[in-house]
Amino acid sequence: MASDNRRKTRFRKAPEDPQPASFYMDDALKRLGIDFNDPRGRLFSDWENLGFGDVSRHCSPVSLKNGCLGIKCETGAWASLLQMRKAEILRTVREKYPSLEIRTLKIFA
Repeated sequence: MASDNRRKTRFRKAPEDPQPASFYMDDALKRLGIDFNDPRGRLFSDWENLGFGDVSRHCSPVSLKNGCLGIKCETGAWASLLQMRKAEILRTVREKYPSLEIRTLKIFA
């Protein structure tokens, strides 16, 4: 019987063994309250895939509070370009994430 117990524990990872990075990332994201199954998490993680081209690589969502999506841009020039496309971006985000009830965008550099 003792050999059966040793066989089972022999293959178990010890607490001091290295863990994959995903183990720590998942824990950190949970502590920050970020859930990628939640529409809010999906919006933030899928931002570059929403079809906004270069704008999405230079401007990123940073907050969502009371129906206002805050977007931070690298420079004032990118913020101006985003401002010109505000209606298109708002329409796309509303269509893809209706449950977030986004009413407005706050754009800053």
